[in-house]
Amino acid sequence: MDLILEYVATVQAIDDINDTGLDNKKKAKENNKLAVRLRAIASEIDRRHPDMKPDFYQLLFHEKATVRGWVAHHILEVMNYDDRYRADALKEIAYISTHDKSINGLGNKMWLKQWFEKHPIDKNLL
Repeated sequence: MDLILEYVATVQAIDDINDTGLDNKKKAKENNKLAVRLRAIASEIDRRHPDMKPDFYQLLFHEKATVRGWVAHHILEVMNYDDRYRADALKEIAYISTHDKSINGLGNKMWLKQWFEKHPIDKNLL
């Protein structure tokens, strides 16, 4: 399976689990396993398939907000992109942090604060 398609399908699987609630250990374990797989896919694209990086970046504009959120974090945390792409990823996370009124929005707000403490120069990208 194409890594980009697998990435999107894995986000959907996480969404499916979250839609039914993380109400038991088995679901939480599966959710975590899928999240680890997303990170591995992003890392593999970065290291072994640089030709796929433009397509991965395009996922920042996917119709599903959850895909955009995961991609934004992975562009910054595990992949090597130039500042133009990193700026778009930061903008997506900033958008989530101010517009998503759920725990996800709060988590992204906290993440962004910590990110800027460790990477103060990235504030200039917004």
